[in-house]
Amino acid sequence: MKEKKIILRTCLGFLFLLVVAVSVYVYYCYQVTFRGGELKGLATALMSYADDNNGCLPDATKWCDVLIEEDWLYPEYVVNGQVKHAMNINASGMKVHELPEDMVLLFEAKGPKNLSGGPELIKTQKYRWPGHAVQFGYTVDYIRFYKKDEIDNLRWKP
Repeated sequence: MKEKKIILRTCLGFLFLLVVAVSVYVYYCYQVTFRGGELKGLATALMSYADDNNGCLPDATKWCDVLIEEDWLYPEYVVNGQVKHAMNINASGMKVHELPEDMVLLFEAKGPKNLSGGPELIKTQKYRWPGHAVQFGYTVDYIRFYKKDEIDNLRWKP
């Protein structure tokens, strides 16, 4: 009888750990997919704008307004005057083909509409899952998460 209780408790403990592990994994996958899709859509809108404007990116101080004005971005992207992404200030008004492929173009950062800047914006943010990572988009069709200690190694200037 005692052995059966031990086996039952062990099985229930294992089942509990399995449920917790699967829940964490599902949450992680959701975050990667949702956040990645959102940033990819924003990068596509920015590149489409550039295609229609002789390859030039918008001014970083009004990039969000310009994309909304020209119907490349839904007005619902801005919630209560806040956005979840910023544009690299060093890409402002530049021609896409003149920028290096490994230069950061967009990145996760919360703030007011038309948020632009560099790594200083990221360092002031509170990080979320997964693994306190921030997601970046580049001038090529590439999205990637980086951890906080890797941010200084990214290319921010042409």
